[in-house]
Amino acid sequence: MPDHSHRIAELEHRITEQEKTIADLSEMVVAQWKKIDLLERRFKEL
Repeated sequence: MPDHSHRIAELEHRITEQEKTIADLSEMVVAQWKKIDLLERRFKEL
């Protein structure tokens, strides 16, 4: 019989890592949009 508790713990760990990755990517997207907005404003000033 497989060790279900070990498997569950492994899946929980993977989910935690994926949630962190998603949060990191979300922060990157926000930063990129801020940069895009800034560059668009500067471009309009030209």
